[in-house]
Amino acid sequence: MGSGSRWRQGHGFTTIELMVAVAILGLFVGAFYSAWDGFFKDVSFQEKLARAERETRPVIRSLVIELRQALPASEAANATAVTALSWNGITFTTDRDGDGAPERYQYALTSCGGEGCSLTRTITTPVAGSGPNYTYTGTGTTITVLRNVVADATGRPLFSAKSVSAAGAFSSVTSCNGTSVACSFPLVVIDLRLDVSGAADTPRLFEVQEQVRFRNA
Repeated sequence: MGSGSRWRQGHGFTTIELMVAVAILGLFVGAFYSAWDGFFKDVSFQEKLARAERETRPVIRSLVIELRQALPASEAANATAVTALSWNGITFTTDRDGDGAPERYQYALTSCGGEGCSLTRTITTPVAGSGPNYTYTGTGTTITVLRNVVADATGRPLFSAKSVSAAGAFSSVTSCNGTSVACSFPLVVIDLRLDVSGAADTPRLFEVQEQVRFRNA
């Protein structure tokens, strides 16, 4: 026994002891790296959420104001503020600038890819002197207001609406074109989702839902 103890003292650790020490160190380093990596991923995700909120807030605010101030562009008895609605777009007329002549607004998803679609807004001014039954020509002015928008036709549409029966019950409206299907409803639903994860990561979403009731229509 004494001989073995003197050998250990003179020659350090055995190979098995070194292997065990290295394995324990590896486990410690792996756990530390996993925690460190998870922490920074969470921080990065929170920063992306904050950026998405900053970018989305003014767009949603504008859209809500425009819809609340929507009004028909015609004095015809069956005229409605919304002229077209689908899962990926809405067209309506609103006099947000207060000049008495409603502009035509169109929000639509375009350029869809792996990280979602771009949401564009097109504003078209009415033909001069065409009131009170205003008409619109030309392509209008289009800008991209948001990117990486996620929506689908069957599960989570970006736009939908709710109609009200004579008994006061709400029912969902998923599309209208103003001709064969009238766009007659008091409430528009916006279900906005942005992919904030990045192309290489599992999709993680920033979500905003709004229900907007017309004031003037």
